[in-house]
Amino acid sequence: MIPVPVVVEKSIKSAVEDKFKKAGEIMSKKYPLLFKDSKKEEKEKRRQEALIKAKKAAKILKDKYKAEKVVLFGSVLDQDRFYLRSDVDLAVFGLKDEFFYKAYAEVMNILSGFEVDLLDYKECRESFKKEIKERGVEL
Repeated sequence: MIPVPVVVEKSIKSAVEDKFKKAGEIMSKKYPLLFKDSKKEEKEKRRQEALIKAKKAAKILKDKYKAEKVVLFGSVLDQDRFYLRSDVDLAVFGLKDEFFYKAYAEVMNILSGFEVDLLDYKECRESFKKEIKERGVEL
């Protein structure tokens, strides 16, 4: 048997790995239901990122802007309703009107990569107030 140089062996291995990777990409596009778990994992990772950033935003709203309370609501709280492009919904209580837009800008910066809905609870429609009370989580 003729020995194969290590460099050649590695390049063959690399070429084979590339072929399998490309085949996997083609198969995942052609048969997306077979590869559903990776999307699910990606969604959950993004949802967790949103939760962490929302907690940071709530801390800033309470500490720096003296909001009484911040409540997270909406699809971020529900794995089944959350999608990769879901926004982050926050209701803020007791934030002075003169600080709202400055606080909103800072929250948007903290939650970069996500659309943000920052709602002043006292200005919300009744349907939002109901959802916030029933399903919201105080941060």
